[in-house]
Amino acid sequence: MNINFNSSFYPIYTIQYDQIKDQQKQIDKHIPQKWQFILTNTGSFTQNLHSLFIDKITIEMRQKYQYSPKQTLLNIRNTWLVKNDTKFTTFATSIWSIDNKYKLYSKILNKQPVGYSLIDSEIDIHKHLQEIYCGYSNNLENSFQQQNIIWGRKYKVYYPNQSFVIMKEYFMPQIIESLNQ
Repeated sequence: MNINFNSSFYPIYTIQYDQIKDQQKQIDKHIPQKWQFILTNTGSFTQNLHSLFIDKITIEMRQKYQYSPKQTLLNIRNTWLVKNDTKFTTFATSIWSIDNKYKLYSKILNKQPVGYSLIDSEIDIHKHLQEIYCGYSNNLENSFQQQNIIWGRKYKVYYPNQSFVIMKEYFMPQIIESLNQ
């Protein structure tokens, strides 16, 4: 499975979460209520998917590393969450900026979803939502096997020693149908 994304998502509408004075009114006005549950939730999305589908969620992931002269490791990670080994539910791309001295990072860097890794490693984090958006992408529509508006979000995860992860997630439109069951 090729999971290269190459920034082919075209947003139609974006809410800059930091810049909204009355955020909840904007969210209520522009984002369907069922999508609000997914887009504004600060818990582990993979755990939420597992709870919604009551199925095993597997992960397909590719990572690329780059060391910078400032003793920082950059890790670019592209991930698909897959339901029942056949149905893509979510695509996430992340950029990790890690201080090379940060020993716990090796526990996070593995083949399981980020949220699970952080929980298993007992690492305290702070998750800061930055954007909520909807738009389209031929690549994602083909992978999701559905042509429809794709909702997504961008957030930053901070953890000890001033390292952080920038996450962008894109959600299969059919996830909402599971909320109707």
